[in-house]
Amino acid sequence: QVPIGALGEVNGNQLRLQAVIVSLNGEKLFRDEIIGEVREAETLGRRLADRLLEMGGLEILEEIRRMSQESRVEW
Repeated sequence: QVPIGALGEVNGNQLRLQAVIVSLNGEKLFRDEIIGEVREAETLGRRLADRLLEMGGLEILEEIRRMSQESRVEW
């Protein structure tokens, strides 16, 4: 499980995307939003994801990936 959330709201031709990523222990939280035209939804989503990763979300995902790999090690 990865603690990531996203919400999209459409108002006319405007799209508001909100996203959050939280560390497993809840100590780190990165939240951001972006607004643009509905027809640019994919681009907006990618930009928002990139911003969250740059804010510190990448560290959280790497930590979760490491923990997942360590738990798969068979003894």
